[in-house]
Amino acid sequence: MGAGWVIVWSLLAATEVSAETWPGFRGDGSGITPAQNLPVHWTPEEGVAWRTAVEGYGQSSPVVWKDRVFVTSIDGPKQERGLLHAFGLADGQRLWTRELTATQSLKNMFRNSRAASTPVVDGDGVYVLFAGGQLAGLTHDGQIRWQRCLVEDYGEFRNGRGLSSSLAQTEHAVIALVDHDGPSYAVGVSKQTGENLWKADRGTRSSSWSSPLVAPGPGHPLVILSSSGTIEALDGETGRWLWGLSGLMGNHVPSAGFSGNRLFVGACEAEHIPMNPREVSRSNCSLRLTHTEGKTGVDVVWRARRAVSYYSTPLAYRGGVYFVNKVGMLYCLDEQTGEELYVERIGGHCWASAIGAGDHVYLFLKRGEVVVLKAGPEFEVVAVNRVWSEDEDIAEEPVSPFPANLLFSKDKPLDLDSMGEGLLRRIFAYGDPILYGAAAVEGHLLLRTGEALICIRSD
Repeated sequence: MGAGWVIVWSLLAATEVSAETWPGFRGDGSGITPAQNLPVHWTPEEGVAWRTAVEGYGQSSPVVWKDRVFVTSIDGPKQERGLLHAFGLADGQRLWTRELTATQSLKNMFRNSRAASTPVVDGDGVYVLFAGGQLAGLTHDGQIRWQRCLVEDYGEFRNGRGLSSSLAQTEHAVIALVDHDGPSYAVGVSKQTGENLWKADRGTRSSSWSSPLVAPGPGHPLVILSSSGTIEALDGETGRWLWGLSGLMGNHVPSAGFSGNRLFVGACEAEHIPMNPREVSRSNCSLRLTHTEGKTGVDVVWRARRAVSYYSTPLAYRGGVYFVNKVGMLYCLDEQTGEELYVERIGGHCWASAIGAGDHVYLFLKRGEVVVLKAGPEFEVVAVNRVWSEDEDIAEEPVSPFPANLLFSKDKPLDLDSMGEGLLRRIFAYGDPILYGAAAVEGHLLLRTGEALICIRSD
């Protein structure tokens, strides 16, 4: 590995993330915070600094810039209103809310994306994207600097469940990815003006909800797109295609992560489309970024044998890579070799992605528990903390995910639009409250449910 990689990584770490900031989805995209004093033990009655209601409903993660927490939601039967809220980190007081009007409508219901795109924030502003097409840049005080509509510019999002790909950022650009059953693209937009710095057309892709990643590169940051069966890299300043790897399966929801010059691809089986489990496991893999004779490339280092993701992105931290599947099995693989260090049940699956901090790994279970592990090659549970009391959970009758008389094949996937709400709930087992996202800054964990923002604070 050349010295250039170390220099670029150091610069990115200094400008994009600190102990007082969590600037986007999974922080800077790695899921790691330099904050050391995070809470480890708490209960719903002790250790929760504040809870505040969030108008509307949302599935995005909170982002943090020093003393302010930003989070998005939607409201209206057709998600007509896209809302960005700012709260004070100290007390959870709502500082302001700004509304953006949707161009494309999407039914406001449990199986559709609802404000699922996590915004990004930097020292100058906060930037948001909604499934209605709204893309905007605002000041920290909530003044709209610019706004535009990707639906008006490039056509409606055609993926059946609504856009949920989160934004990413470089120093000068906000990065959005739209992979769907139509003309797909990635676009780099000026943070100052909202105008395109570049646009990379991707042809017609299958529907995907994974998020772009900005990773360190030699000279320029790389925009990594793990989506729709491929992983590709673009030059972060120009949008120029650099390299691609095809043949992946299931990388339509989990996003890619990184650590140093390694990328870690997440993939899962679709709920309603038959997939080869072995090929899905092999798509959960580690890639090494290379730079030879002025050209950036990638090598496959290892592929998982059994480990798969679900909705959460794999976390690479302190020598281990953590994958959680749809039945709550945690696979910890050796970061260098891909060998299984351990496989353990953790009590449920995760929709929010894991965070690495200090000596610990934080796993956020959908039903409101946070499992704190000792980071290392052996499975050691430090704490299991509930975010809300068990009597707040909506009771769900245990049923088989797919009724016995429900038949499908590779050539005839399920027609979800023809199904009633009762059957859909049986298949997908949704139910509020749900722990959707998390952020970490010094002394604080910020957790997000559909209708609330919760702050856990260290003593």
